[in-house]
Amino acid sequence: MLRCLCLVWVLGFTACSGPSGRVRADPPRLLSERTGGWRPEVRERLDALLTAQGRSSPSYNPRRRPVAVFDLDNTLIKNDVGDALMVWMVEHEELHAPPSGDWRRTSSHLTDAAVQALSTTCGGAVSPEGRLLTRLHARCASAILGIYLEGKTPEGTPAWRQATTATLNASYAWAAQLLAGHTPSRLRELASEALAVALVEPVGAKRRVAGYELASSIRVYDAQRDLIEAMQANGFEVWVVSASPQPAVEVMAAQLGVPSHQVIGIRNVYGEGRAQPVFEGCGPVPDGKDTLMTYDEGKRCWVNKRIFGLPVEAQLRRAEDPASRPVFAAGDSDTDVSMLQDAVGLKLVIRRNKRRLMCNALANWKGTWLIQPMFLEPVAPMGPVPCASHSEGPVLDEQGQRIPDQYDSGP
Repeated sequence: MLRCLCLVWVLGFTACSGPSGRVRADPPRLLSERTGGWRPEVRERLDALLTAQGRSSPSYNPRRRPVAVFDLDNTLIKNDVGDALMVWMVEHEELHAPPSGDWRRTSSHLTDAAVQALSTTCGGAVSPEGRLLTRLHARCASAILGIYLEGKTPEGTPAWRQATTATLNASYAWAAQLLAGHTPSRLRELASEALAVALVEPVGAKRRVAGYELASSIRVYDAQRDLIEAMQANGFEVWVVSASPQPAVEVMAAQLGVPSHQVIGIRNVYGEGRAQPVFEGCGPVPDGKDTLMTYDEGKRCWVNKRIFGLPVEAQLRRAEDPASRPVFAAGDSDTDVSMLQDAVGLKLVIRRNKRRLMCNALANWKGTWLIQPMFLEPVAPMGPVPCASHSEGPVLDEQGQRIPDQYDSGP
């Protein structure tokens, strides 16, 4: 029997020096056969990525570990942690009234009609401590949820001056802005309480809150948890990048084994130890504004800023150096497209039939896009997909080229 001298490296894997003197690493940790749900082609491609980019590869550099970025809601889990936290705050009267009752201070994007509606319905719903008594005052709770969920006032008029931009979703942002007044520790407690309940609710469960029927369960996708564990075992640097509030994303990411310092959600500015209704800045947007968050091109900005440390002037652009871009990215929404297009290796799409994302995945530039059905309650394929002929305009690929109309035949 050949003997070898085995060394345990600092990064936690074993290498053996045999008679030839060559150092060989342990074989890569591949996806578990016990975890079902992956399409065979997707599993094969992911295993190939782990082998080619992980620490068993001769080209692996522990000082520049390959980066993998995942969206959270409906990519790693079923349903949305931002929704869960928002509804919990309303149900348990944890929202604070804005100073002087001025709802404009909760978002610069609210219309005059929305400000008036909130002032009218919530004006008499404030406790002596400044909290909104949303259980006692159902009209206030309904107005808040209607603006958040539907972007409309109780009268049905638009609640947002501009609901979305390339770097902002006004409703998602508002869910974080309404956390104002709480300390970081209290917000983590509230997120933990809300998500602990959602994680034990039956799959598909719904409940009615202030006139709105909402999904009440959250489930971690076991297959995605296994992928994250495999990536970490192979020396990847795994990040979660989400358009939900930072405290909720941190709590859920911990369920997946991702530490809080590798989580990027909507990040409030804190003043005097309490959350403010404005955000940390990125790229040309300074701290203290509410025009850029981890949404669409804002995700790219934060990946470039927080993960790769690019200078301010380069944060909103796709990095030219492949070494300053993720090797892998995963998402489910049109607003993940910029983040996925930036990945230099594989792009994993969880099919939820979002046009812009599916056009990119079906066009499959350079053969790097993978389509995976949802692991719970999958949706049917789209069939014809109007990538070039849609009234909203054509979808562009990584090169900025128009994607022709596609056909999604599944699976």
